Amino acid sequence: MAKKEAGTVKSGRDAILARIRKGLKPGGELERPSATRPAVDRASAGRRFIDKIKAVSATAAVVEDWSAVGEAIALYLHGSGRELRLSRAPHPELEAISWPDGMQVSVYQGTNQPDVGLSSAVAGVVETGSVVLVSGPETPTSLNFLSDAHIVVLPVRRLVLHLEDVWPRLRKRGIGRAVNIITGPSRSADVEQTLQLGAHGPRNLHVILVKSS
Repeated sequence: MAKKEAGTVKSGRDAILARIRKGLKPGGELERPSATRPAVDRASAGRRFIDKIKAVSATAAVVEDWSAVGEAIALYLHGSGRELRLSRAPHPELEAISWPDGMQVSVYQGTNQPDVGLSSAVAGVVETGSVVLVSGPETPTSLNFLSDAHIVVLPVRRLVLHLEDVWPRLRKRGIGRAVNIITGPSRSADVEQTLQLGAHGPRNLHVILVKSS
């Protein structure tokens, strides 16, 4: 019996290796399979991105420029019944935000679990409604996951149409030690197939698109 099973494993392995050899180019590289990417119109990219965000239980707002970001964040916090208080990443873009009266803003030190965290994204994927964040001194990864509500600021010019378009952009700017591609709030349906938001991270994700930056 053992001899017969060994022969079956070998024949299966030989079949797999034969398919790999068949797919190799003369230079030893694998032929890349052709893939049809979903058509995305650049002119309507912003609107489609917001639609995708809402489809994954996140929320979004659009502002004209950076001068309106602080007010937009305050409106979101007030509308969601939260205090006007947050912990922001130490990113230069976020340092320049003008905050309305009454806002309490602290710089995230990585030693606490804030109710609301504020980050800056390096890209947004129109195809999936995802935001892309990289780790670094100015963009601590823990802030993306420890906050109960996560607010992400994203200039419209950083939108890319498809997921694979992210990587050339990251290689150009520097990838960092970790890349987080976040699509909606944290969720899980592991327990009795009941969807729970905030299972492994923020319960709420709010994206602010900046049109002029």
